[in-house]
Amino acid sequence: MLTVNEGKACDAIVRRLEERERKERAYLSWPEKEKHKSPVEVAFKLGDQLYAIEHTVIEPFKGHIRMEAQTEKLFAPIANGLKKSLGTDALVELYLPLHGLDGKKSPELETIHQAIVAWVEMTAPTIPLRSDGKRTPVGPMKVEKVPFDLFLCRFPPIIPGQRLLIKHTVANIEKLRSERMQTAIDKKFPKLAHDLQASDNPCYQGP
Repeated sequence: MLTVNEGKACDAIVRRLEERERKERAYLSWPEKEKHKSPVEVAFKLGDQLYAIEHTVIEPFKGHIRMEAQTEKLFAPIANGLKKSLGTDALVELYLPLHGLDGKKSPELETIHQAIVAWVEMTAPTIPLRSDGKRTPVGPMKVEKVPFDLFLCRFPPIIPGQRLLIKHTVANIEKLRSERMQTAIDKKFPKLAHDLQASDNPCYQGP
């Protein structure tokens, strides 16, 4: 389950504004929880100035949160299969294409996992460690029963005991980031555009 800590994040921003303006919050409310027609995360006043804060989680690319939630199914079998075969003298980075395992049924997924594990077990020991500590890459390579190319790096471990990192290759990452930012803007800005000075706003104090 994704932990987003809306309350803590908003409170940190409010405290920073209090420090900057040298005023304390007043008329604090949580419009979203209170089913307000402008359901922003939090609304409050510093002096006579009304503030509204909307909290959201922005993925680096579409489907990232869903992919992270499926880690146990999609990637853990690879890591578990390599636990005892990589040794302790190097860190191996395995690069998989973004969404390369999405939509695969269990039997096919198991076949791909086994093929990847076998290839990494065979290939990783053949990659020399550089004396300068930089990565030694192998790939991209086609592997039987794997529907995408694999890429492997091997270098001295950064953290003792860490043997494997699974990373994802993403094409046009800046475009994907821009698209996710635009999605957040389109979804959240209308909330902030509503008239929070309306008479039914709990922060509004006036005639």
